[in-house]
Amino acid sequence: MSRAPATLTLDAARQALEDMSRRARLMIDTANDAVLTIDEASIVVDWNRTAERMFGWTREEAVGQVLTELIVPHEHRAAHHHGLERYLRDRTPGILNRRVETTALHRSGRVFDIELSVWPVEAGAGFTFSAFIRDISERRAGEAALRASEEKYRLVVENAYEGICVSQDGMLKYANPRALELTQRSLDDAMSTPSSRWSTPTTARAYTETTCGACAASRWSRSTSSVR
Repeated sequence: MSRAPATLTLDAARQALEDMSRRARLMIDTANDAVLTIDEASIVVDWNRTAERMFGWTREEAVGQVLTELIVPHEHRAAHHHGLERYLRDRTPGILNRRVETTALHRSGRVFDIELSVWPVEAGAGFTFSAFIRDISERRAGEAALRASEEKYRLVVENAYEGICVSQDGMLKYANPRALELTQRSLDDAMSTPSSRWSTPTTARAYTETTCGACAASRWSRSTSSVR
């Protein structure tokens, strides 16, 4: 009879542990990021549903396989194994416990951009390594498109026949080559001159000035009149 309370307590602890495990499994399986775990030999021991969608391998196919053979591009495989061996040898962290951006390999052979964070977990006499992985290929594509658009706009402005300048709080922030030519100023001189004094006897403002907050953009062209 004296053992009954201890037995009930042990059963309750086991039930609580099982409940916690189920909740953890549900959280991992429904995470927006791919979550996977490998052992010290880089063998996959866990693989969530997002990892299935992201990399094209089912959990049944991935578990038991060497991670590098599944999702690591060929040019990064040696570095992956070297970093793992170095951590196990002398605890050099490498990319562990921080976010890094790199590339990953899909089952189809497509290489795409990812952000990942990896952390080690001591398990008995060894370690496992778990990772959260996020597909950032759309973000990278958007950034590349923005850079291309900015470069296209810069080339248009730099080669425009009209002088184009941008001022903020009464001081020049940008002037294209044509604006410097029309105002007969060097870039250093222009940047130190209040925008209200941006005229010479041989130049005039020929277009309207548009204002947005404290910034103003102006277009200039040569005129026969003079502005002082």
